[in-house]
Amino acid sequence: MLRFAICDDESIIYVQLEKMIERISQNYSKKIEIEVFFSGEKLYQFMCEGACFDIVFLDIELPQINGIDIGKKIRDEMHDEITKIVYISGKDSYAMDLFDVRPLNFLIKYEEQLLLLVNLLIDVEYIYINKEVLTSSIH
Repeated sequence: MLRFAICDDESIIYVQLEKMIERISQNYSKKIEIEVFFSGEKLYQFMCEGACFDIVFLDIELPQINGIDIGKKIRDEMHDEITKIVYISGKDSYAMDLFDVRPLNFLIKYEEQLLLLVNLLIDVEYIYINKEVLTSSIH
């Protein structure tokens, strides 16, 4: 199963991402699960309680704690280097601030770019999971 988190306070963005993930995942036999969060605090709290995600789409401009700080908490306080973080923002001025968090990618909120990345991420995760299943069945 592939687990996605979408953390964005703009409904148009999280609905768009959720639909893209669902549409693309219909091409694969793996089940998917998508959790939506409207604040970084809720996402972080959920992960601290034991929830794990393969990919987190994280908006940068969030109320209270911004997405960059949430990403740092995931990496530094939770010591989670496995979860892939993809930052999304309406502005490209944040790109240089993201290096410490080691994100998989940074996207400006345009549909074509989001669609391409979602396709790529699901392909990569699908290949990785199938490779893992094949490797474990060989041993």
